[in-house]
Amino acid sequence: MARRMRLLDPRQRVGGVPHEVLAGQLEGKRRVVEAEQAEDAFYAQSAVLQDQILQTVEGMKALRARDRQMAVVDYSLANLRKEQRREYALSDPDALKKEMLPDPDDPSFGPSSMLKFPSHGKASAEAKRESQEEHVAWLQYQVQEKLDRQAQEKAIDKMHDERAMLASQVRAVCEDNELQ
Repeated sequence: MARRMRLLDPRQRVGGVPHEVLAGQLEGKRRVVEAEQAEDAFYAQSAVLQDQILQTVEGMKALRARDRQMAVVDYSLANLRKEQRREYALSDPDALKKEMLPDPDDPSFGPSSMLKFPSHGKASAEAKRESQEEHVAWLQYQVQEKLDRQAQEKAIDKMHDERAMLASQVRAVCEDNELQ
């Protein structure tokens, strides 16, 4: 009966759903949207808080690492000079300047510590000339060896070229015979 009354009443029939029902639906949707916005705001706020905490922790770590590095550098500058290292004698730039040859005329050395150097006893000009001659002879030998090697490589290349030409000619003759 209520349905029939509604259909007979033109205002209700043409107007559609009553405003109270629509208002209730809109209110429900608005509450859902507000709840989602509140939840999003909560998560955004907690993310910002976590980010701030992480930045603070990372800053503290960086500060500690910087302090440790500065302490290491200070200790190194104070206690680890290059002259104090074990390996310094191996790379001492002044080692040759500091090194002194023993005096062969020193009576504290016995016969087992006799020293004889190739530069002693030869005139320096004569030794220099001999060294230069040996050097020139060695360079000439190397140049001749290189020229011989290049000549041998050229001969090998020429032989390979000749063989390739012969193979090409044989292939051409074979192809001509096949065509005929």
